[in-house]
Amino acid sequence: MPQHINSIQGDIYKLNPNEFDAAIVFVKGGFNGLDQVKFDDVKKALGSSSIGYLIYRDGGGYHPEFLKHKAYLTSFKHEEDALCYIREKVNESLNLVASHAKRIAFHGIQIYGLDTDLNTRVTVDAVKEWLSTHEDTTVTFVDLRDSFAKYITE
Repeated sequence: MPQHINSIQGDIYKLNPNEFDAAIVFVKGGFNGLDQVKFDDVKKALGSSSIGYLIYRDGGGYHPEFLKHKAYLTSFKHEEDALCYIREKVNESLNLVASHAKRIAFHGIQIYGLDTDLNTRVTVDAVKEWLSTHEDTTVTFVDLRDSFAKYITE
């Protein structure tokens, strides 16, 4: 198991800036528990924290000041297309923040309708693969349910 990947249970919008430089949040692609997050928590996280947040959201109702943090997830007809998309988005998002951050918090993509275990396993595997060429970086999965931990130790 790589030493630079781990998982914690918690709210990605309430991270300690002494522990993380950046946070990557995939709010939707289905339901992953962050859809009902309080606007004030997001505003506080983005506005007052020294942590840089990269937020992906599919066409939702974020306040206009957060449009710069917005990207769109898509729908898929074939399972393999969704899995490829997860891998691509993991790489894209980590590459975007890697030049500015070495301690990254990551909330994974969850595609609605895709088997949750498969989805989670592919996300963790994609992060592990990315880390194999970025050994000076640590990625911590942050999830209210800590659902990534069992896949990290596989």
